[in-house]
Amino acid sequence: MKITVLGKYGPYPAADGACSGYLVEDGNSKIVLDMGCGVLSRLMKYVDIQDIDCIFISHLHNDHTSDLLPLRYYLEEKGLKMNIVTAVQDDDDYAYFHKLFDGDEFNVISIDESKEISIGDLSLSFYKMHHTTLTYGVKIKGSRVVAYTADSMYCENVDKLFEGSDMVIADISKQYGVNCPHMNTKIGKELAGKYSAKIIASHIGANYNPSEEYENIYNIEIATEMKQYEV
Repeated sequence: MKITVLGKYGPYPAADGACSGYLVEDGNSKIVLDMGCGVLSRLMKYVDIQDIDCIFISHLHNDHTSDLLPLRYYLEEKGLKMNIVTAVQDDDDYAYFHKLFDGDEFNVISIDESKEISIGDLSLSFYKMHHTTLTYGVKIKGSRVVAYTADSMYCENVDKLFEGSDMVIADISKQYGVNCPHMNTKIGKELAGKYSAKIIASHIGANYNPSEEYENIYNIEIATEMKQYEV
């Protein structure tokens, strides 16, 4: 199983950076986790868009979804259709996405915690996270097990994602003492001590990098854009 970091920043990118986006490959199966700004052009460097099995959208914030619109233009031009795995909502916040997904370019697969779906050779299960809007993390089981917390404060489902995982892409990059709806470096260290999984610290702020905080933590690595990780 291989993970490629397409974008690591949030809520906006650093110069020459991109917001959240990760490519997961296992055998012939290819899944993209989130589609933040700058992700689409980088994705095209690694795979043919028509070879992607699905795109998982963890939540509706722009730093995780903004490249869905240019993707729709691309799909329309090429006559292609893409599977979108996300939690469909029937409220005002979702109105833009109802319009975006209303067409022949997207096939939306709605998820919640009760569902487990198979995509190619992979099995996906979903966990509701603790964020400012409805957000799901995902655990992907194939030749290895990879989990993605998406954006979240600490909650019980963070532990469920870590349990049994070989690698976790985790939102643990905020400075300790800063009040925000994400996990901080103190929590990151606690998770690293509790679990043996390789942890890729995600959702990096453009003006704060937690590398010094994690310098001596052997199983945490700060996400590096365009780097590929073998699981």
